[in-house]
Amino acid sequence: MSVRVVVLGQPDRSARTAVLAGRLGLPLVERVPPGVDWALSLTDAGLVLQSVDAKAPSPLRVEFVTGRAAWRRGQGELIHRAIKLRGRSAVHVVDATAGLGRDGFVLASHGFRVTMLERDPIVHALLADGLARAAVAEATRAIAQRIVLHHADLLQWRAPVEPPEVVYLDPMFPARRKSAKVKKELAILQGLLAPPDDDGSLLRRALSLATVKVVVKRPLKAPPLAGQPPASHLSGRSIRFDIYPVPS
Repeated sequence: MSVRVVVLGQPDRSARTAVLAGRLGLPLVERVPPGVDWALSLTDAGLVLQSVDAKAPSPLRVEFVTGRAAWRRGQGELIHRAIKLRGRSAVHVVDATAGLGRDGFVLASHGFRVTMLERDPIVHALLADGLARAAVAEATRAIAQRIVLHHADLLQWRAPVEPPEVVYLDPMFPARRKSAKVKKELAILQGLLAPPDDDGSLLRRALSLATVKVVVKRPLKAPPLAGQPPASHLSGRSIRFDIYPVPS
């Protein structure tokens, strides 16, 4: 059964919500009708996505200015070590599975030029809203200026004239069998998004696009993407970054 999503209209934001619903091709309603799984709404804090299930996590909103995103900005994270290139400062990275944009924003905070690709229109809309708010906040304006977002699928995206040195892949993690509590963002994305593309095609496309390397984020104990062992990896407590140099 396909997931059903509506845009929830509010009287003081009717014009903006109508534009949003039209752009996404979603019904605009004042009340969520039966049979609908998710509702998008514009609030004073930004665009939010809420499951209509009473037991669902709290609404999802992409936020880069405050909260955990603010703490992560500029941190000497493992992802920075995995992406950086020796002797090069202005590195162009394509974050090909951007999702909620957290990793891509961290990379931009380290000075990388980041092109984000997100194929799902609803996730893209949430991410675009978060980046728009980051672009006008003093603390994040310079970071947001280093990011370009596209609503695109890596497998169909037309490569730029100047190809990126690095392509970063963060496919959705395999579903957990343990009863450990899943973060609300991952739970929402798993419920909303369609199954991912063939991992092999994704990795091959990334390798054909990058000029130096492809970096893939994986759970620490998960098998390598598409079963293809990386040349090297960097491991943290729960995740690792597999590194695939582009053949010269």
